Amino acid sequence: QVPLYEYVTFTVGDVATPDDGDTLTQGAVTATIKRVMLQSGEFSGSNAAGILVITTVAGGNFSAGAATIGTTTLTLAGAETQLTIAKDGRYEFTVGNFFGRLNTIRAYGCDGVNNAFEFDGDTYAPLNTTAIPTHIVKHRDYLFVSEGASFIKSVAGEPYNCTIAEGASEDATSDVITGFLVAPGDTNNSTLIVYNRSDYGILYGKTDADFNFVQYNIGTGAVPYTTQNMVDALAFDDRGVATMKATLAYGNFAQDTITSKIYHYINDHVGQACASVINHSNSQYRLFFDDGDVLYSTIVNGKLMGNMPINMPHIASCSWEGKLTTGEDVSYIGC
Repeated sequence: QVPLYEYVTFTVGDVATPDDGDTLTQGAVTATIKRVMLQSGEFSGSNAAGILVITTVAGGNFSAGAATIGTTTLTLAGAETQLTIAKDGRYEFTVGNFFGRLNTIRAYGCDGVNNAFEFDGDTYAPLNTTAIPTHIVKHRDYLFVSEGASFIKSVAGEPYNCTIAEGASEDATSDVITGFLVAPGDTNNSTLIVYNRSDYGILYGKTDADFNFVQYNIGTGAVPYTTQNMVDALAFDDRGVATMKATLAYGNFAQDTITSKIYHYINDHVGQACASVINHSNSQYRLFFDDGDVLYSTIVNGKLMGNMPINMPHIASCSWEGKLTTGEDVSYIGC
């Protein structure tokens, strides 16, 4: 269960940067700050603006006007507001560390219904993405979210700041975005694949100064929630499971997929893919369908070893893979 705290909006922060855990004070009213979310400006420039996620409000309610956090003076826009989450979203997460401390590894999520958000296991903190995104990824020092056919990039190192005038940006693609995938790169080349339903584009570069988005209109894209990285980028579309390398080299033919020998099985499952996950222990890409069927594709050293269709008594509605604290690889599905 996720506790939902309250928040207040502020402007004109002054000089000192407040920290999570500090106390917000306005006359007799106090609250403990769970998250300081700077959405534009700088405290050092006395032009900061953003929100404070707070808890344990005591002494009444906040109101529009001056308040303090230690030696920092700021202006509140009004009373505290209860955080809420609208239901019926399909969640997607990316995990990253924008602030370089052990306690700032956090999950960033979206669900197609609410604003994007940050979550650290306790504090749910909404981001100021004006879009209601369906896909999200941390790439280098930036947070990327999708809305329709566009993707929005945060200010470098500032996931809370998606203000275009401050350095965030928005780029258009050829169709509705169905997923992001960070591709392997090197010190001089970093790539983010932006998938559409029937094609994809690649964002090259490392910083705002050299980012370059190139659209590849080659008729092969990805079904939402089927993109995975396993040495090469993998994605499922109507022709089967394709690798980016093969697609770029050979075009949009079914024979260029790793599932070409089970074409009839793939054809029977068009429109049914609903989730995917990598199982590192077995070198498998696992693709789930909404009838309980699952396809295990085993790939070793970049070579397909085989495809195994199986059936489960449960229908996957979401999936995740990672490591336990013991170092053991795990894969989960939610049903």
